Amino acid sequence: MTKAIAVVPAGGSGARMGGRQPKQYLAMGGAPILVVTLRVLARSRSLEGIVVAAPADRVESTRDLLRRFRVPRVVAVVPGGRERQDSVREGLAAAPPGAAWIVVAALLAVTLAWARGRRRLTRGAGGSPGTAGRQQR
Repeated sequence: MTKAIAVVPAGGSGARMGGRQPKQYLAMGGAPILVVTLRVLARSRSLEGIVVAAPADRVESTRDLLRRFRVPRVVAVVPGGRERQDSVREGLAAAPPGAAWIVVAALLAVTLAWARGRRRLTRGAGGSPGTAGRQQR
C-alpha cells in the first residue's frame, strides 16, 4: 500500500484578516487552529504522517507549538513559500519518498470524514500541487 502524507500549507501571514498574527495561530476551542486541524488529520488511519509548511520566520516556534500540544504524526515542519503554491511545493519536497499526497486546502475545512473521502475519491487520479489529489513521487 502506498503511504499517504498530508501536506498542510500553513505559511500564510494573515494579512487579509488584519490581525496581529497569522490565522493558523489564533485560538479555536483552547488550541490554535493549526493544532486543531492537525489533530483531526492525525486521527485518520489513511495517513501515515503530516508535513506542515509554516511561515519561514515561524518554523521553530511552530515546531515548539506542536510539541507543546503533543500533536502526533507530524513528520516535518518546513518553511513555506511566498505564495500558497510555493508552500505546497516545499511541503511536497519534504515528504518521504514513495508517498502519496493529500494537500489540505483550508485549515478550518478539515474533518476526518473529508480526509478519508478525499483519498478515496482521488485514488488513481493525477492530482496537482495546490489541489487535493494523489501524486506519486
